[in-house]
Amino acid sequence: MGRKIFWVIFASLFALFPVVAGVAQGQTKTGGKFVWEGVDDSGKRSPYQVTRPIPKKAYHIGVSFPHLKDPYWVDQAYGVIKEAKELGLKITILTAGGYPYLSKQIAQMENLQQMGVDLIIAGPISFKGNVAVTDEIVKKGTPVVNLGQTSDTKSWTTTVLAEDYKMGKIIGNWIVKDAGGKPANVVMLSGPAGATWTMDRSRGSREVLKQHPNIKILAERWADEDRSVQTKIMENLLQTFPKIDYVIGVAFPDTAGAADAIRSAGREGKVKIAASSLDQALVPFMREGQVHYAIAKHMILTGQGIVRMAVHLLNGQKNIPRLIYSSMEGFTPKTLKNLDLKNEFPPKNWRVPLR
Repeated sequence: MGRKIFWVIFASLFALFPVVAGVAQGQTKTGGKFVWEGVDDSGKRSPYQVTRPIPKKAYHIGVSFPHLKDPYWVDQAYGVIKEAKELGLKITILTAGGYPYLSKQIAQMENLQQMGVDLIIAGPISFKGNVAVTDEIVKKGTPVVNLGQTSDTKSWTTTVLAEDYKMGKIIGNWIVKDAGGKPANVVMLSGPAGATWTMDRSRGSREVLKQHPNIKILAERWADEDRSVQTKIMENLLQTFPKIDYVIGVAFPDTAGAADAIRSAGREGKVKIAASSLDQALVPFMREGQVHYAIAKHMILTGQGIVRMAVHLLNGQKNIPRLIYSSMEGFTPKTLKNLDLKNEFPPKNWRVPLR
């Protein structure tokens, strides 16, 4: 659009990235629309078109990410920055540094409001813990929308996300099909406790698997998204349970950590991994046969989508869906060739620009 984007991104002490300037062309043609699924306050679902708006002014949007330690949030940050650039917005991005740092995210959201941003995009760390700060900010006149997950309050206007419960069911159904009626033992690396996305993915998988007596969930572990932490958890599970057939990884750190532990234990080929997130870093694991199934969630588009909805809201649009679910699809190592890898992920070695 010819207008310059200004962004200010403050790095957490817990999540530092090198500076690499520039945002390359993303997944859709300029002005393209995303046909997703909208859910209103009553729970009614219907197709919803997320179109590219024309901002009435150069809005200043604040963004609060839980962290930027894995591709899930980095890819969405890429989409946020890309769309902001296209729309000529000013954007300030803060990162709390990890799911244990709820108090830091709360302080950062308050700081964004005090800076005078027009709107805050939040990736809430906690379903319950983010309620008070969201209510406070909205009460003071700054709208809040969510990306990737929600919080337990009606104060926020909309949330753009992949449907985590459905994602969990897809993973569960793949395990059921792959097991083919034979007895199967499953362990779940479900990520940080208390986040809506992890709880919903877990619930979806559990509800599918419990319907099949041949499949037993041996254990479920909750921990921060840190690959080394997840590796140790998986090592302990392998020692505790002599026979594990499937591992469910909720995100890249869990999945990679499980793959590391399985390889070190000499259990490759005996334990299959199903991942909720097909991130760029996970592609080599699938090509090498370490990960057997993963879901592509098109996170760049999700990041672009929430910026579009933020501008629509600031422009005065009414009747915005409470939830907007983006698209997703599952892949195996054999079907991975059907995914447009070039446009599914940010350019190789891209990092969130810090200024």
